Amino acid sequence: MAPKSKTVTIDMTSDIACPWCAIGRQRLGNAIEAFKAAGHDDVEFVFNYLPFQLYPNMDKKGMPKLKHLAAKVGDEQVQKMVPYTEEAARLAGLKMTHKGIVSNTFDAHRLLLLAEQHGLQDKVAIELYSLYHEKGRNVGEIDVLVSAYARVGGDRAAAQAFLKSDEGSDEIRRREAGVRRKVKTVPHFVFNGKTEISGAQETDDFLRLIERVASK
Repeated sequence: MAPKSKTVTIDMTSDIACPWCAIGRQRLGNAIEAFKAAGHDDVEFVFNYLPFQLYPNMDKKGMPKLKHLAAKVGDEQVQKMVPYTEEAARLAGLKMTHKGIVSNTFDAHRLLLLAEQHGLQDKVAIELYSLYHEKGRNVGEIDVLVSAYARVGGDRAAAQAFLKSDEGSDEIRRREAGVRRKVKTVPHFVFNGKTEISGAQETDDFLRLIERVASK
């Protein structure tokens, strides 16, 4: 492997419960793979995840995703949105399902904070996206979160203790308050602290952006 001569940082404001955040991360990942395959293996990409709760008032038990979506936009719109979103996910490489539970994601963001401290944040985020959007798991449940952390190499006991405490709560609230002053929709990406873009861009658009940022 070639030594890394350049680092591209990507600050991604997102919520695990956001389907287009999962699609956006997958498309961006595909763009990064294409960029490296084109001979740019010397560039390192570092992700930082910033919290943005879509449903901060929802409890951890939650409710069925489709029921929640129908309450927001109506049954007719759900029948249009779900196939469209799932097809976009499929084309990006995700087997998205709208089965399962949507619930409060505050503890998921706390877990990402713990993962950041141990160099596992991106791996944990990808695992949580898969659990929620592909497997229909409830990421409001501590056991689900702890197992996800352990699967990517984290310390299970440490995650259990962290999530059962209030540790990290104030920091998540502080970070979210900060990003909400600037970010109104997710996903939102900032490359190298300068170049900003909102939404789940197509893979080719992400690739052109990466090429431009990495060339500076």
